[in-house]
Amino acid sequence: MSKILIAISILVSIEAIAIPLRIVAEDQFLPAVDYNFNGIAKTSICSASVVKFRNESDDAYAKILTNGHCIGMGSQVVFGHKMPAPGEVFVNVSTNLTVELLADDGQTTVARIYSDKLIYGTMTDTDLALFRLGLTYKQLKSKYNVGALVIADRPALQGTAIQVISGYWRRGYSCNLDGYVYNLKEDAWTFKDSLRYSEEGCRIVGGTSGSPVIAEATREVIGVNNTTNESGQKCTLNNPCEVTKDGKVTIYNKGGYGQHTDWLYSCLNDKYEVDLSVAGCTLPKPRH
Repeated sequence: MSKILIAISILVSIEAIAIPLRIVAEDQFLPAVDYNFNGIAKTSICSASVVKFRNESDDAYAKILTNGHCIGMGSQVVFGHKMPAPGEVFVNVSTNLTVELLADDGQTTVARIYSDKLIYGTMTDTDLALFRLGLTYKQLKSKYNVGALVIADRPALQGTAIQVISGYWRRGYSCNLDGYVYNLKEDAWTFKDSLRYSEEGCRIVGGTSGSPVIAEATREVIGVNNTTNESGQKCTLNNPCEVTKDGKVTIYNKGGYGQHTDWLYSCLNDKYEVDLSVAGCTLPKPRH
């Protein structure tokens, strides 16, 4: 959420227009090298990706994965940006999100597509949002040569080589999955079983929110990038802390984190739709 990773800067002035006000490091603008940007996307404030479930039909409407704090709706307002409050869950909400799809080299926008529906979005236990596009996977491929990244249906192993590829900054990061965090607490929000990145290679920055976390060997999505501890503070906004089952708190200054995506499979019906009424569904549900 660091931004809560949403922070954006404009051209030479480096003036932030979203959360929070920040100076952008020069290396954010390094050209994309050795990363495949097919399926990588961006919104006006975040990174994103085109994703599909394993064995899902190419005739299904394509889906966009990003963070819950990127959806621009919710009752919590941070630096003028609406985000889901703890316990707030959005399901099948009409939207008009614009998504830019990138070419393989990451330097060219090949299409701007509108999403008409937020399928699911929350910042409770996770920081995840799934949007529906108005085109099918088959249409995206035939019109724009854009494919979809498959969401892995099981957690990745500790030590897995990963890539975090940002459509917003058109650059990637490479490191390893260092492990899983029992509870990751950031201000009012708590995320469960968060992915922790190894220290070297994944010093993520504002604007990388919503980037897919990709297993390098399979190019499957194992998570969605969402936050980093920016200044070494404890459990505050933009400074998440790790909390063990017995309550021990640990801080990793500049540590980067993502949220696992495999639990989406627990809520799929036989039409590959996210259905929170499916028996065994573990995604947080709206309060009634």
